[in-house]
Amino acid sequence: TYSQLVEQVQIFAGHIAQHARPGDRVALLYPSSLAAVAAVLGCFQAGAVAVFAALPNRNRSAKPLANILRDAQPTLALTCGEALE
Repeated sequence: TYSQLVEQVQIFAGHIAQHARPGDRVALLYPSSLAAVAAVLGCFQAGAVAVFAALPNRNRSAKPLANILRDAQPTLALTCGEALE
């Protein structure tokens, strides 16, 4: 529901605010999901810049992810257990 999304966004925003300052870049390493939506909205609420990066898999090399992280130099990276499988 909308209220659940708002709650998740506030949780993300609080976590981001504890570890990053407004304007800092936050790497979001999520598959397409509601959690990804909540994470980007949490970045916006905390004043952080969301940096999306596709996770490597059997068909995708880790090099693009490494390049994005090197170029963006995020202060914080967020992901979920599903992304680590």
